[in-house]
Amino acid sequence: MSTDDLDVLERRVCEKWVAAAAARMPADAFDPSSWLDGIDMSAWDEAMKTPLPPGTPQFPREQWASYPAKRTVALMIADRLLDFEELTDEQWMQLCLLMQYGGKTRLV
Repeated sequence: MSTDDLDVLERRVCEKWVAAAAARMPADAFDPSSWLDGIDMSAWDEAMKTPLPPGTPQFPREQWASYPAKRTVALMIADRLLDFEELTDEQWMQLCLLMQYGGKTRLV
């Protein structure tokens, strides 16, 4: 399988995954009032007032390497899982981990 074929497979499976994720979202997922129910945000006010020292990296850029053969297998498994009508929560989490990290390794 060429890298172009892998790109096509990645795009197709990602589109199915995003559609499945959108279907699993609750109706009030974008209602900000439902996000903050029962959360005490008072500690964040103090944390936001204290600036970090200059030059402190807040979000270091992650670098990932993809192994084409392993990524192809991961995407084919994910594609097959997405063909099922109903996935349990455990299967869904495994599918999400497979989509995000399958066939890849984090570079230090």
